[in-house]
Amino acid sequence: MKTIKLPKALAERINEVNDLIKIVTDECIYVTTYAGGTWPYVIDIKPINVNGKFVTIESVKPNQYDYIKKQRYCITKTDEFADNGLSELKYNVGIIRRALLSAIKQESTRLTDEV
Repeated sequence: MKTIKLPKALAERINEVNDLIKIVTDECIYVTTYAGGTWPYVIDIKPINVNGKFVTIESVKPNQYDYIKKQRYCITKTDEFADNGLSELKYNVGIIRRALLSAIKQESTRLTDEV
């Protein structure tokens, strides 16, 4: 059986997201995204956990307005249309990363405008 590892680019992106999560929680920045639909969804997640072939994204306090409440992805599911597979993980990590970077940028411009 062929062993599938987490791609290096995705592992680096997950590490970057975990660093951004730390910045957002330390600075108490409110992060939202419209990626889930018409209304804004909150991104308030714990650091992404990589455990062997499983990657878990979990909300701090799950509620109906969270983009992801708790999701476990299996990286061995490489089919593009597989539920909770590698392609869905890449998509969601990208959405979370963009939302975190956008929120940090908005907060920094807001703070520089106040000074």
